[in-house]
Amino acid sequence: MSASRILIVDDEEIIVRLLSMSLRSDGYETVVAYNGEQALEVFEKESPDIVVTDIKMPGMDGLELLKRIK
Repeated sequence: MSASRILIVDDEEIIVRLLSMSLRSDGYETVVAYNGEQALEVFEKESPDIVVTDIKMPGMDGLELLKRIK
């Protein structure tokens, strides 16, 4: 069984990096995006099992991102 793939979305690089390192150390695969538009592209390409997103981001916020993904 392959590990769950998690998409991490946040406009702050340090948060993305720390969360990604933590999840990978627990055996998850991670893919990252730094804004909502990029996240949509990554979501379409990578088909993650889970999306973890910041709510307040410039441009498209996390709630709009989740609406579009749904």
